[in-house]
Amino acid sequence: MKKFRRVLAFALASALIFAMSGMSVLAADSFNREQYTYTVTLSGGNIAPELNETKSEIAYGDSYSANVAAGTEFGDYYVRGVAYAGTTDLIPGSFTVTEDTDLVVVWGVKSDNMATYTVRYINAETGEELLDSKTYTGKDGDKPIVSYEYIEDFTPRDAYNLTGTITSGTVFTFYYVPREVETTVVTGETTINYRNVQGETTEDDTDNGNNAGGGDNAQGGDNQTIDDTQTPRDLIDVDEEDIPTDNTKLDSDSDSDSASAAVATSKLPYIGGGVAVAAILLLILALSKKKRNGNA
Repeated sequence: MKKFRRVLAFALASALIFAMSGMSVLAADSFNREQYTYTVTLSGGNIAPELNETKSEIAYGDSYSANVAAGTEFGDYYVRGVAYAGTTDLIPGSFTVTEDTDLVVVWGVKSDNMATYTVRYINAETGEELLDSKTYTGKDGDKPIVSYEYIEDFTPRDAYNLTGTITSGTVFTFYYVPREVETTVVTGETTINYRNVQGETTEDDTDNGNNAGGGDNAQGGDNQTIDDTQTPRDLIDVDEEDIPTDNTKLDSDSDSDSASAAVATSKLPYIGGGVAVAAILLLILALSKKKRNGNA
């Protein structure tokens, strides 16, 4: 009986250590990754070494945008997009940085079968053009990945990158909405913070008067937040989905995907703990059965 209790105690202790270590590893990994900065390099190769760049000290979760647009022409070649070093599979030129990343420009060779396409940048609320449209070149039937342009005080409504099969006359349109504004009124001071496309808050202006909310709000220290929880997707394929031309937002799948991944990751320690508990129960049943057979 004493031997049985010792085995049971050892099994329970092992299960607890296993579950706690899993939680510690996940927490430490998340903490450590967010404490460091990262580097992204881009190589234009021998065709366009002037495109080579290295961006360092990028905080975890910040955005990076390659300094070249798909469709840009260089002599007898044109830019198809960017890819991870060692591959030719196109990826979005704008993305969130979570690790050191090496990128290369993917080139196409000009031919007689070329198509021109246009990229537009439109205010979704007014319909006005925020930037002059840009025209690029690609091979007819190509499927480039087109990245958004940074526009002060605006953020893309639907996606940071668009892709689709091009023919002459194809138009990619980015619809923009005003950046989210957070207004805080504290003891007579008004601080206006603009959130960038990653949701980070940067202080823009401070007013020592009572312009935002009046004297009562200033004394009360009320906080007013104009918040838009819709997050643009990383990439939309316009061959598969139409982008609304009015101020209607597409359903975002990036938040749900991220949330699902986060939930799945957070459950890993508990799944491991559950497996350990199940193993203990099986061990107990086996030992109990052995004990009964021995007594018989």
